[in-house]
Amino acid sequence: MKYQPIFEDEFIHAQIKWHKPVPLIDNWGEFSDWNKYDHNNIYFYKFIAIRENTPSPIINLIYIGFSTRPIYKRLQDKDHLAKQQKAKKENPGFRFYVCAGELLNPSAKNVKHVKDYETLLIYSHKNTNFRKLMNVSNALKHNITKSIIIENSGYLKDGMYKKVSYGLFHYV
Repeated sequence: MKYQPIFEDEFIHAQIKWHKPVPLIDNWGEFSDWNKYDHNNIYFYKFIAIRENTPSPIINLIYIGFSTRPIYKRLQDKDHLAKQQKAKKENPGFRFYVCAGELLNPSAKNVKHVKDYETLLIYSHKNTNFRKLMNVSNALKHNITKSIIIENSGYLKDGMYKKVSYGLFHYV
């Protein structure tokens, strides 16, 4: 069995590949690994906090966001620097990382849709209290009107599901 959207013309299918986390650093201009990504398809990013000095590492998803600019530039914005400081105060003993999320299917590349994907990603992670995420105000004001399926792949150790959906579907 598989899900089929009830309204085919109101359906979006997005595939996002989450790249391996890199340490959150102060000077992104020195981070040359960003050049390995095709920045035309990188829209998403997430902050995670990892405590490695435990029998099994503790991984907290802190923030999910999207940007139409390169992520390393977005991370230098004043509001983001404030979010990073707040997260560091609230998670002592953790190291901080950022993961880039690459939109694999260009047909799903519409800024309005990308904002909807961000909202759905905020709602759909395994942390039982999504209100802890720092950009939850976006999720609480969503206006998603289409049926969406998002398939996540790559780095998902922070509690993201492989497949999430929102909308009207039926089994076929």
